[in-house]
Amino acid sequence: MRKFNVKVILLISLAANILLLPLNYLSWKVADARFAIYEYVAENIMGNPEIVFTGDSITRNGGIWAFRINRYDFRTSNIAISGIDVNGIKYITLKAIDKKPKCIFIMAGRNDMPTNYKEGNAQSTISTYKQLLDMAIKKGIKVYVTSTLYWVYESHPEIIDELNTFLNEYCTENGQVYIDLNAKLSSNGKLREEFTPDGVHINEKAYDIWAGMIARVLK
Repeated sequence: MRKFNVKVILLISLAANILLLPLNYLSWKVADARFAIYEYVAENIMGNPEIVFTGDSITRNGGIWAFRINRYDFRTSNIAISGIDVNGIKYITLKAIDKKPKCIFIMAGRNDMPTNYKEGNAQSTISTYKQLLDMAIKKGIKVYVTSTLYWVYESHPEIIDELNTFLNEYCTENGQVYIDLNAKLSSNGKLREEFTPDGVHINEKAYDIWAGMIARVLK
């Protein structure tokens, strides 16, 4: 019996899923369907990604980051999950690190802030974040860290500043890259309203700015 190439089988499976896609539109938004198809191809057909985006809803809502940074080889993956804190991001990212990507882009810490506000500092988040960064660097993976964003109605900008100061200094000391997105999107410790639909998340104008910053550091 002839042995079929694994990639051929996966392509047939992908084609079948695409043909069934109109049924999925009943419950999916088009953007979600496109994202699912892209990630399926990137993970199951193209193999381990070279670039991994990880984080919470702000990264996840960026959708197919490969297209934002003008990479069309299906070797860029977005594994971010909405609603998770740094500990959750550490868990999903360590699984991705095992696949040995060339680099990871991470933004994290926003969902840890309610706890940090109660504690009066960002030390618990810093400790977990550092564990994640240390593990990635130990594996020889280049790390690009984007600053944790303020909110429009930010009540404790000093705690966001504490976390971002650590991240900036860590990247400098360890030869990694810090991307200060707050410098472009925020003023006086608050996210500017022109860049957000709800005071927390960011809009397409902001994503375009962020993607431009990422594309420049990748060159």
